[in-house]
Amino acid sequence: MPLAEAQLDEAAPRRTSVPDSRLIDVADDPKRGRPDAAVRIVEFADFECPSCGQFYEQTEKALRELYGDRIEWVFLDFPLAQHARAMPAAIAGACAHRQGRFWDYHDALFENQRSMGDGDLRDRAKQVGLDVQAWEKCFTNRETEAEVRQDMKLADDLGVDATPTFYVAGETLKGSMPVTSFMEVIDPILAQAGASTPNPAPPGEGPATPPR
Repeated sequence: MPLAEAQLDEAAPRRTSVPDSRLIDVADDPKRGRPDAAVRIVEFADFECPSCGQFYEQTEKALRELYGDRIEWVFLDFPLAQHARAMPAAIAGACAHRQGRFWDYHDALFENQRSMGDGDLRDRAKQVGLDVQAWEKCFTNRETEAEVRQDMKLADDLGVDATPTFYVAGETLKGSMPVTSFMEVIDPILAQAGASTPNPAPPGEGPATPPR
């Protein structure tokens, strides 16, 4: 079956049981939230994928507002071959991660999905305050693409077949799913850990992670 975007109207189940997301090796990947949070969300996404953009606008922002740093969010690249600009965007994001500004760049990409030419990616780097010269050197380095492909191999090993795909505790969720689908998994874990919901404080960025 070819890889695809996970659509809202998929006939196949979009929630399955899997190993705990905290067992996935994401040591060098971008994270936000507390590293000791009771819940870790591991996301495999494609910056050009419309379903990923829809999730960012309709669900991710709400989840960040609701839970803040009480969940740890990890982003891994899974650019689909049918999206011509997905790989360059993933490489660009990896270069932003090297400068500790991945999440600013991530948000800028999803908010400008129709503008992902090389010049646009460079403009995003300038927009979020990166050292553009260092970013350009990283962007043209083949080693950076190799880092993205490490995420893709991990996705293959886990059986990821669509974007976006999320590993949350022992569940897999696919597609631009609503906030309630995540709450069904997250809230019982936070309750067991003694956390209360919702979180009235605005979400904050977690500490910068080392570059890959």
